[in-house]
Amino acid sequence: MTISITNTWVRPNTEIDWYVPSDLESAYIKTNFRDNGKISTVVTYSDDELTKTIVTTVKNDTVREEWKADSTIQEFQTARNTYYNNNSVYKSSSISS
Repeated sequence: MTISITNTWVRPNTEIDWYVPSDLESAYIKTNFRDNGKISTVVTYSDDELTKTIVTTVKNDTVREEWKADSTIQEFQTARNTYYNNNSVYKSSSISS
């Protein structure tokens, strides 16, 4: 059964850039999760550009656990979270199946 994970980030103003994954991060996720159909994502922005929403569809719970256990993914997420914490960007998440 697929799982939908919605992550929403709200930044205080548009002078704070959104986190941009490195080429290494993007390539790793593409090779290990996107290209083989394990995940897909849709990114949207609010009209005022202060809110970014990413809905990730995960193939099943096994893939979700693989993602969570992947030490490389954890490193990428730590870098993103640190950037957002340092720039007062608020995050909320929800999961549905």
